Amino acid sequence: MALAAGGGGAWWAVTRDGDTGGDSPAAGASSRRPVHTVALHGDLSGPQRDTGRAQERGLRLAVAEFNAHADAPFTVKVRAVDDGGDPAASARLAAELTDDPAVLAVIGPTTDATAQTALSKYDAGLLPVIGLSPGSTILSIQGFRSFLNARLPDPVLSIYAGNYLRGSARSRKVGIVVDRPAGNYGTDLGTSLSNALGNVRQPSVPEVVGAMRRDFGSAVDAVLSAGADSVFFAGLPDRGALIAATLRERAFPGARVSGPALLDGEFLTRAQEAAEGWVLVAPVIDATRKPEARTFAAAYRERFEEAPPRYAAEAYDVAGMLLDALSGLPSKKRTRENLLAAVRAGTYEGITKPFAFQKTGQLVIDGNGGYLWKVEQGDFVYAGPAPLTA
Repeated sequence: MALAAGGGGAWWAVTRDGDTGGDSPAAGASSRRPVHTVALHGDLSGPQRDTGRAQERGLRLAVAEFNAHADAPFTVKVRAVDDGGDPAASARLAAELTDDPAVLAVIGPTTDATAQTALSKYDAGLLPVIGLSPGSTILSIQGFRSFLNARLPDPVLSIYAGNYLRGSARSRKVGIVVDRPAGNYGTDLGTSLSNALGNVRQPSVPEVVGAMRRDFGSAVDAVLSAGADSVFFAGLPDRGALIAATLRERAFPGARVSGPALLDGEFLTRAQEAAEGWVLVAPVIDATRKPEARTFAAAYRERFEEAPPRYAAEAYDVAGMLLDALSGLPSKKRTRENLLAAVRAGTYEGITKPFAFQKTGQLVIDGNGGYLWKVEQGDFVYAGPAPLTA
C-alpha cells in the first residue's frame, strides 16, 4: 500500500481556530461524519516542553487542514495530554489514552524515558503510537507491536557525524568523549561512531568521563595529547557546555561535533561564546529553510503567528501519514489494528522526508533523515542534509 502525501496549506484558509481548535469540520460539512481522535502525548510543561508543544501544533495544523476539506470522510479531533517529562505520569496517561476507544493513534511521547514507560501500555491495546523525538534503539528492539519510530535512531546519526568529520572537517584522528551521565544515549553515540570509524580504519581516541567529574580538562587534554584534531562529544547539553568551555580555553581549532541532544537552547545559554562553531547532527529540519516545507511554514506562521519550531513539521508529516492511511480504510475497518497495519505496510512522501518502516518499527534507513545544524552568532543554523559519505 502506498500512501500519498497530504496537501500543504491549501485547506488552511477555510478554518482558523487558535491553539486549542482544529478539531471542527469545515463550515457546512455534514454533522454525520464519523469522528476519530488522534492524541498527542508529550512533555508540554516540563524540560522538553518546546519540543512537545511544537509536535502538538504540527498535529493541530494537519488536523485543521484535513477537517476543512469538504470531502473529508470523517472528522478528526485532537486530544493532547501532558506528562511534564515524568515517566510515571507518562505511563498513567498512556493507560488512559489506551482505554479511550475514540483514540485511534498517538503521536509521542517526547523523550526516551517517557516513551520507555508508556509503550507497554499502548501495546496492550494495540494502539498505534509514533515517536518523533525519542532516539534510543532500545525502544525498537523490545518487541512493542504498536510502536513506530519516525526518526533515525541515535547510533545512525553518529555515523553521519563520522562522515562529516572525515569529509568536510578533514579530521585525521577523532577524539570521542563519552559522558557517563548521558546513559544509553552517550554510550550509543560513542560506540556507534567508534565502530564506524574503525570500519574505515580512521583513527579515534576514546575517553570516558565519570558522573562525579565536573571538570573536562583532563579528558580534553588526554584526547588532544593523543593527537586528536577533532572532538565528538556524546553527552547532554549541561555538560556539553562544560566541554565546550574547556575546548575554548585550550584554543582548540578543530571541529567540535555532537548529536541531537545539544540542539537545545540550554546548550547555547550555558556555553555562551564557547558554543560558537559547534556542529550537531539531528533528525529534524528547519521548515523555514527547506523548499519542500515552504507551504507548511507559511500556514504555520499564519495560524500561530511565529515561524515553525523544530519538530513541528515532523509532527505535521506524521499526522498527514496517519490521516491518509485512515482515509484509505473502509469506514467499518477504521480500527487501531487496521490503521497500524496500513501505516506499517505503506510509504509516505512527507515534506521532511519519506516515511517507511522496518519490521522492528524503526524508520527505513535510506539516506534520509539526518541533518546538520551549526552554531553561528549564538544561534542554531540549519545546514541541510548530513553527508551520506565522507
